[in-house]
Amino acid sequence: MDSFSCRRNRVVKDGRKTSVVTFAQRRMTSPVENVLIIGAGPCGLAAAHALSKVLPRDTKIDLYEKAHQLDVPRGAGLGMTVNGLKSLRAIDKSVFDHLVDQHAMIIESVNYLDPLGKVLRTEHGEEMNRKQKESYGLHGVQVGWFELVSTLRETLPPNVAVHTGTRFLRYQEEENNHGLINVYFEGQEEPVHAGLLVAADGYFSRVRQQCVGDGHPIFGGNLFWRARVDASLAQKFNYKSGHSAWYFGDNRVALVFTISKGHMVWTASCPEAELVDAGIDWKTVTKGKEESSAMSSDFIQRSMSNGEDAKHRLLKVFESFDQDQLLQLFKATDPTAIVEHALYVRPASDLRPEWFGKGRVVIMGDAAHPMRPTGQGVNQGLEDALQLAKCIQEAGGSFEMLDRFRANRTERLRPIMMEAETRGKAAYQKSAVAPRYDTAVASKEQIQMNPEDFEAFLFDGADFEPLEVQA
Repeated sequence: MDSFSCRRNRVVKDGRKTSVVTFAQRRMTSPVENVLIIGAGPCGLAAAHALSKVLPRDTKIDLYEKAHQLDVPRGAGLGMTVNGLKSLRAIDKSVFDHLVDQHAMIIESVNYLDPLGKVLRTEHGEEMNRKQKESYGLHGVQVGWFELVSTLRETLPPNVAVHTGTRFLRYQEEENNHGLINVYFEGQEEPVHAGLLVAADGYFSRVRQQCVGDGHPIFGGNLFWRARVDASLAQKFNYKSGHSAWYFGDNRVALVFTISKGHMVWTASCPEAELVDAGIDWKTVTKGKEESSAMSSDFIQRSMSNGEDAKHRLLKVFESFDQDQLLQLFKATDPTAIVEHALYVRPASDLRPEWFGKGRVVIMGDAAHPMRPTGQGVNQGLEDALQLAKCIQEAGGSFEMLDRFRANRTERLRPIMMEAETRGKAAYQKSAVAPRYDTAVASKEQIQMNPEDFEAFLFDGADFEPLEVQA
């Protein structure tokens, strides 16, 4: 049986001494110099936290990120749903507590508006949060993408090193060298050796291209605009902190919501047909950005230099929308703060265990399962990190745990991705009057579960028990 282990030795890397000790309790016999993670987004950072809990304390974990800077606030917020919060809490409760106490915002209300800004329906956050907490022990919150990443990065344990400005090139498995992997980076002649390679490098994962070889994800049919703005700016147009505003109609969707005490985020999107009507060619807009995550620093830099053009396209697509609030907020937003990107997905019907890697290569997060944005992208990435660590821990380090992880995640993700496809597409035909989404635009065959059953499956359908910290 192939196994994941460490032997006692002392190596010098970057001028630092690193101890690697034998972990006899788990019967690990193969030498592992370190674990190597590609991508320092939420998923990669969470994986570093989780693996540091279940592997011997002296196992070195190196995290490589192509971005040069990680401390620049970027233009997205996200809803952390119950399953994502449970995953983070199970990985490290102190990190969970810090994020929730310092950065999370509780939704006080959600207004659903028509394109002209008329409020057609209101959901009160207190009632929604109470029901979720009664059913699942937690309720969802809103946070900034930057705040989540910063919290995860700043709380990394000492055995995790982050290397920035380093772009993954390729890897080579050494069958006769204890199963180790040689990982090559651009501009570096010598490889980095790893016993386990974890790819959390986004939609256009280079690791996936080599490991799975199934090409790039496909264009999901939508273009998005996002911006992070000071709460004071949004408040000038009567958007209140803690209160979200959803606009639905005319095959367009927009959202304004709070991510911190001082910041709000707006997002807007439309299908390809509306872009064509507005004379916008999405291929031209996204050309040259394909290998960048929408939140990566290199993508942000390109977007900043193209901000005026992006803003012009946004205003053209949404010119018929709420003139008093939404368009005024768009117009008042600094163009350099606007991030414009296309949606890329992989069909749920194609999902198979190989999407999560082969052998000693594990693929996770958007690299493994890019899906429509229905609130589960980052949350499922956190689940990936937790469940990988659990499989390693429960299998005593055997490499059989990697196949178990892949099988479990495939079974778990398939219905979630199918629901994301159905509900994501339905959103553009949704009425602000209808709760959740219009069932008229989705057949019973397309809807895998009713909303209540799906929520229970999503929030309670996995093992969210805390990891056992390894001595």
